[in-house]
Amino acid sequence: MTSSPIVPCIWLDDQAEAAADVYRAAFGGGSIDAVTHYPGSAPNPS
Repeated sequence: MTSSPIVPCIWLDDQAEAAADVYRAAFGGGSIDAVTHYPGSAPNPS
């Protein structure tokens, strides 16, 4: 059996980048490979 890497997906309404930094620091490094910002002019997802 091969193991797959853990790839977390963090979705927060506010302060997501700060929360991702805390998560990364708590679990010993890692990297944030991509950040996608939801356009303010688009309707909120439901």
